[in-house]
Amino acid sequence: NSSYAKIICHLNENDGTGVICETEADTMGYILKQDWGSYSDMLRKAFHHETISCSRKTDNEYMEVINPRLSVALTGTPGQIEGLIASADDGLFSRFLFYVFKANATWHDVSPHSGLPNLSEIFSQLSVTVYEMRSYLKRNPTNFILSKEQWETLNESFTSMLSDVTIFNSHNAASIVKRLGLLLYRIAMILTTIRKYESNSKETDCLCTDEDFQLSLRLSRLYLRHSLIMFNNLPKEKVKMEYSETSNKQAFFNELPNIFSRGQAITLGNKYQLGTRSTDGLLKKLLESKLKKVSNGMYQKT
Repeated sequence: NSSYAKIICHLNENDGTGVICETEADTMGYILKQDWGSYSDMLRKAFHHETISCSRKTDNEYMEVINPRLSVALTGTPGQIEGLIASADDGLFSRFLFYVFKANATWHDVSPHSGLPNLSEIFSQLSVTVYEMRSYLKRNPTNFILSKEQWETLNESFTSMLSDVTIFNSHNAASIVKRLGLLLYRIAMILTTIRKYESNSKETDCLCTDEDFQLSLRLSRLYLRHSLIMFNNLPKEKVKMEYSETSNKQAFFNELPNIFSRGQAITLGNKYQLGTRSTDGLLKKLLESKLKKVSNGMYQKT
């Protein structure tokens, strides 16, 4: 619950670094709607470490954070996203990683037992470890490096992801994939520096292992699926939010056999609320990358 100016003040006093944690996402959603607390632009700039500045008439005050490093961790219900991010238009949505899950309706034993861990103590110990890790990495600067083969895999993977997202979801969702490429790089960088700390390495140039790179790529694909769940269910004016696992176009394409006729596609399209015109338009679009014509009215997946 902080104003735009106070957040900048905190960052300025803390050498540009900061972490915002909220257990209720709508707390931040409420603040972002206030004139004195609307710092969506600050979050967007901080994501790319762009300079943030603030000037006030009172006390002739001017503050500038040259290289902001700001992390935000939020939890909440899907409905709270409506207050935090109304649409994907301003770019704030694509700067977040989303993880969506449903809790099983199971009652757990809440009675005290000997030997159960004390979570407060566990997190206190972890905080010391993280502090030691940060101090060590600050004393031992790191140049993070991807191999040529890893760069090629990254480019090929995200070319495919971008094509799928724009075909089956929306061109407006392309920014999710593009920023996810940067986030993959950051995840791989974090894993590599953790390994450096654990091995007590003093090497400056650190090459990402294939194991860490593949893990980062798997996480990226997972986060893409979860981001698309949220994107496809962003609140629309006067429309109730209903959460679905995937877009109807993607599900339609997945159910098509490897070889099929236009008539089969139209029949299947009706199942996914796609009219004849929409199905024909989608088939034409898919011919650019996902389908080829084997004869008149017959298609094959590539």
